[in-house]
Amino acid sequence: MSALKYAFKDIRDHKFIMILFLLLNVMMFSMFGAILSHIDDSRSKVKGLKELRKNTDEAYVLVDTTSDEKFSGLVQDSQGTVKKYNDFFTSLSESELTYYTAYGYDVDSTDKGNTIREQIITEKFLDVFSLSVVSGRLLNKDDFNTTNDTVPIMIGYELQDYYKLGNTYELLNGGDGEYFKGLVVGILSKNSEYYELNSVNVSFPLDYSYIVPQSTKDISNMGFSDLDMAETRMVVFGSKNEIQKIISTKSPIDIKLIGVIDKIDDLLRTHRNEIILLFAILIVIALISVCIMWIFYYHIFKKQFHVYNVHYIFGATNANLYLRFWIISFFIVFVSGVISIAIFHLMPYVSEILISAIVFAAITGSIPVLLIRKKMMR
Repeated sequence: MSALKYAFKDIRDHKFIMILFLLLNVMMFSMFGAILSHIDDSRSKVKGLKELRKNTDEAYVLVDTTSDEKFSGLVQDSQGTVKKYNDFFTSLSESELTYYTAYGYDVDSTDKGNTIREQIITEKFLDVFSLSVVSGRLLNKDDFNTTNDTVPIMIGYELQDYYKLGNTYELLNGGDGEYFKGLVVGILSKNSEYYELNSVNVSFPLDYSYIVPQSTKDISNMGFSDLDMAETRMVVFGSKNEIQKIISTKSPIDIKLIGVIDKIDDLLRTHRNEIILLFAILIVIALISVCIMWIFYYHIFKKQFHVYNVHYIFGATNANLYLRFWIISFFIVFVSGVISIAIFHLMPYVSEILISAIVFAAITGSIPVLLIRKKMMR
């Protein structure tokens, strides 16, 4: 009880320093939470990429290497280029090769300023990326080959307040600027995403997208922009020689093939290095915080050394002093942790923050005792 009494007396006597302790810990925990969120995101991406790697044994990314001059000529002869694109896609469909493509357009924005994206996918896409729904269903084979005027679509998690399951809406086709009727058949799980494996090498979130099926058998609805984006964001499965043969004879643009496994391995290395860097930043933040706490405690210690010395003379043990300062540290850390979790919405990381808080409080609470013992040994 005496340790508790002395601890709260120290808190009352040094309110300004204690407030600085509190603010330091709130800042530290907020940064911890932000970094843990990034680490969690990177781990999720690594897991998804490993799963994707299993599903892409012999597959190749089509990377556009067309010069600006050549592409300008293709644009000028857009009708002839569309015919060549059609021949290319027809040859792919008639071969034993399979492929998926995924591309899209920014078409609108929500009332909160979030960009709404039209995301167009082919059937194979859903075999490669493990998407799930919170309600409704995923697109099925019939949806990709529908001849109805109303197109089945899925919507991203964050769009469910704007587009309701089972309702039909007038939606913008970003390729030609026309509107089409879309029937919402499924709502994707939160944080759904996929990897665009061409030269961009980024993950695309789908929370603010409506996902539109595109047939590989009938591409008559696709214009110049659609066809170009579809080819340059394509992954083809099968023999590299056969893929190269079709590209060299049918593709209107210059294409380089890169193995999907190589691209995924590059991404995995990037995310793993990112995780290591983030952990290093966490350690640096913790060390800086400990150093600042040392300075604060030293400030208190200089003013009150005679008090602690008397405490020792009248029978206080190291354990009494450790307990005294641990109570202070744990109290400050607990209050700042609660504030940080409430303000910065860190509930998903409560266990990690709790563990780091206990360790941090134990270390910082030991600092004053070490300072006192060092002083008394002189």
